[in-house]
Amino acid sequence: MPPVTNCTSRKVGMRNSLAPPGQVCDGKGYSWLMNSTKLQLSKNPVLRFLPAILMMLAIFLFSAGSAFDLPEKLLQTVINKGAHMIGYGLLALAFWRMFEFEEDRFWPAWILAVLYALTDEYHQSFVPGRHPSLFDALFFDALGALIALWLASRFLKSKRPDPRDPVAKNLPSSGER
Repeated sequence: MPPVTNCTSRKVGMRNSLAPPGQVCDGKGYSWLMNSTKLQLSKNPVLRFLPAILMMLAIFLFSAGSAFDLPEKLLQTVINKGAHMIGYGLLALAFWRMFEFEEDRFWPAWILAVLYALTDEYHQSFVPGRHPSLFDALFFDALGALIALWLASRFLKSKRPDPRDPVAKNLPSSGER
């Protein structure tokens, strides 16, 4: 079987655990899982936007219900604010996915999540038992979105080849594919 040109091992002739059985590295690339800096996402704009729509719907439905009461005030605060951060973190990731995880679209994804947080706080002003809070939107929701995007960007950067690596220099750039 011929050597694989895209494998994680930097040593020529080494068997890569991710490569199909019987294939070895020829020293010219990285794993077939990681040789592309772009994730393979749907080109259909509706399908790319679908996770964001579903996340906005979930946030809207949770906001439409009355606030729940827990016997312990501190526990209620932690759960409520944690849910804000997780929900808007997931929404920001869904927006960034819509932008195909392009690095220059990190901040637009964050801004869209914060803008939706502001509209959701306005929506809560019409729900009995709920009270809108700009602090929730501008602190907890914005922070949750920022943390999620930052963690995802760190993860994605760890999966991209280092351009200073001599092996990575032989890989085609995203414009050449």
